[in-house]
Amino acid sequence: MALIRYKKTELAFTNKRVIAKFGFISRHTVEIYLSKVESLQVSQGIFGRIFDFGTLIISGAGNPRAPIPGIDSPMLLRRLLMEFQDRSGKAL
Repeated sequence: MALIRYKKTELAFTNKRVIAKFGFISRHTVEIYLSKVESLQVSQGIFGRIFDFGTLIISGAGNPRAPIPGIDSPMLLRRLLMEFQDRSGKAL
């Protein structure tokens, strides 16, 4: 079950928004405009730290918390998103 959840989770950062899609039979989609992102959090348990996976939690205006579970290298994704926003001049 965890393997199916892992394989059917898609995450994309565009120049305007963050998009996350989950599900195999049913589909759940989260889209947040980068200008609305206020903070990024990473949640990792002990196995997440060992095997480098975790939950990326995006907080933004109008959407208090959007957790994206089962992400590979969540700290790297967090850093890349923050660098992208720094380059584009939009603060978190």
